[in-house]
Amino acid sequence: MSGTAYAGYSAVRVKCDENDIETKIFINNKYKGKCPKVDTIVPAGKITLRAQKQVDDEHEQVFVRQLDIVEGEPQRINVELGPTQLTASAKRAHQQAAEKREKLAVNAELMAARAGDVVAMEKMAQRYLNGEGVAKSKAKANYWQQKRESVMAQADLASAKAGDIAAMTAMVQRYQKGKGVAKSAKQAQLWIDNIEAARAQADLASAKAGNTKAMKAVSQRYQTGKGLKQSTDQAQYWLQKADETANLKLAEAKRREVQKEIDDISYIDSTGIGSWALDTVDGQNVTEVFLTGLPALTIMTAFDVISTPINLSRQAYLSQQLAARPSTWAKPDSMMAKAYQQQQIRIEKSEEPLLAAR
Repeated sequence: MSGTAYAGYSAVRVKCDENDIETKIFINNKYKGKCPKVDTIVPAGKITLRAQKQVDDEHEQVFVRQLDIVEGEPQRINVELGPTQLTASAKRAHQQAAEKREKLAVNAELMAARAGDVVAMEKMAQRYLNGEGVAKSKAKANYWQQKRESVMAQADLASAKAGDIAAMTAMVQRYQKGKGVAKSAKQAQLWIDNIEAARAQADLASAKAGNTKAMKAVSQRYQTGKGLKQSTDQAQYWLQKADETANLKLAEAKRREVQKEIDDISYIDSTGIGSWALDTVDGQNVTEVFLTGLPALTIMTAFDVISTPINLSRQAYLSQQLAARPSTWAKPDSMMAKAYQQQQIRIEKSEEPLLAAR
């Protein structure tokens, strides 16, 4: 630029491709015109060139560059529009919409918290602690956290009074730490005692139902006074009951074992001859076996002569045990049990040689 009127100024020309014809040009935030060509005069020094192309109602492409304008020295700059982004007005609209949604969420959570919702109380405590959607306030955060613990403590107390052991344990911890309730070692111990009493009643019910492990646990509780009033007599009673029940269960198991052996003793009959012959004669069909069944019959008769007395003797012996031993199995250390055992030993040695041999 020549002449004193334009001393210290320079001319700037912006030319655009066909695809960017509607691109707007701003210099130092002042609109200078649209492409395809913009000519303007600017003072020497630093300027900000901004090219802005509208994509749609909410999006645009932008190029921004800081330039040093020197009088009398032309410059050439390649302008490359950036990726699509929200326009300033769209950003403001989105921000306002997000703030509105956040406000609605805060109001909903606040109403729920005031109505007693412990989850909403926890959210409000976090909001005030971090300043999310509300003004940051440690005092209000503590208020909602304490309010939440108080409501939860009341729920735990109701369940604990109804017999829930887990809730009783929670009450112990609450009174020990002063969480939702006033700190109290006395109240904590009271709920510890209630827990033991509840567990003792469960053990007692199981013991009365025949559980030997529970019987021993009840005996120990009566011995130590843990959950039940201390009583040496009751402790001894349940210990003896556990031993007797265990012995009776053992006796029943032995009885079933003897009965099974009796049931498993088999005898050879006429049906057995046919099946035995079919199983042992090799190379003959069924007709041949029965037509020439005399050898099989002779063998089976011989087998009967040998096995039947042994089976009968064994069955009689086991039947005698089954009749006599149940009275001794329950108390194997009693005088009656020991006398019976000695008698059986003498019988097996002198009167039952076949069994002794077997």
